[in-house]
Amino acid sequence: MTIKGIGPKNAKIIERLCGKYIVDLLFHKPAAYIDRRNSPKIVDLEEGSIATVVVKIDSHTPAFNRRMPYRVNVSDDSGQMSIVYFNLRGPYIKKILPIGSTRVISGKIEKFNDLYQITHPHHVVDIKNLDSVKKIECVYPLTAGMTSKIIQKSINSALSMVDELPEWIPEKVLERNKWPSWKDSIYQMHNPKDVKENDDNKYIERLVFDELFSQQLTIRLIKNKISHKNGISLPKKK
Repeated sequence: MTIKGIGPKNAKIIERLCGKYIVDLLFHKPAAYIDRRNSPKIVDLEEGSIATVVVKIDSHTPAFNRRMPYRVNVSDDSGQMSIVYFNLRGPYIKKILPIGSTRVISGKIEKFNDLYQITHPHHVVDIKNLDSVKKIECVYPLTAGMTSKIIQKSINSALSMVDELPEWIPEKVLERNKWPSWKDSIYQMHNPKDVKENDDNKYIERLVFDELFSQQLTIRLIKNKISHKNGISLPKKK
């Protein structure tokens, strides 16, 4: 079974990273989560936080030499800030941040000379794509030739192929622990509604239990198989 939208080249990289089966891709757990839902006005920004701002591109201040940053001056109705780039060509920056346009920019908030700035933002998109950025972003373990965007697309395509499986955990156990179904747990791991520690995540807790339970069952089956095998008959010594 193949994944829609993933070509042979990326398929080989994904196989090297996760495994050859779709279930291996589904169990490629995020290493971390970044909450990009924080979308304050410029005046309410906090240094050190991750924020997604909606701003108007006012002007460009090119670098005079390679050591100097290229600054893009932006604003909203509450104040001004800068978007900063190092070692990036001006024509490309002007293309993604044209003067007079409105852009959604997400990254870590810094402060320089009492002015807020984002250096090399993680996301720069048109205002119509605000919802694609203003969410909880999964950060996946990657390998050479693979990007977060491709792995996320691959996993979401795989999730659309998952059926509701028969439940193997007793209903009383599910209710007592407030665990969701396996399908819901897999989906929430890759599309979380909130950022919590693993100890507080019911879907992670459920998936960990599944893994441990399956390991114990496998060990028991192997032991049963061994115990039912006839031993090797050795001749008696004369």
